[in-house]
Amino acid sequence: MSLVKILPQFKTSEERNLVALAIGLTLLFGGYLSFVPPLIVYFCMTDKLSDSGKHILRQFINFMINVAVIVLILTVSIIGIPLVIVVGVGALVFVIIDLLAVLNNSEVSIPVFFEALKESSDMTKSDTSSHE
Repeated sequence: MSLVKILPQFKTSEERNLVALAIGLTLLFGGYLSFVPPLIVYFCMTDKLSDSGKHILRQFINFMINVAVIVLILTVSIIGIPLVIVVGVGALVFVIIDLLAVLNNSEVSIPVFFEALKESSDMTKSDTSSHE
């Protein structure tokens, strides 16, 4: 598990509110579908998001997919059913902390076990070329 720390650099308050909305809507969806709202915002509003906003949403989607996979695996085993509650409460805590961090423009910490949604090669090339 790695903890990805991101300092948001939003260009407008509209962008910040859009990222906060995507994170906040995960509270309405539970368990397996919790990654759907940020995924919809990520793909439908790409033109309105800066690289920072895209990176935050991408890592948050990875986190929610990780939670969905863990819940699915735990649901299959009888012993794991009580652990689903623990994973759910932990995910809820991280969602609330990340939501408040985005709204306050402070550092966002997102735990990720594996990356389901990776950066495209075009973005990484443009990032590396801008540093040279």
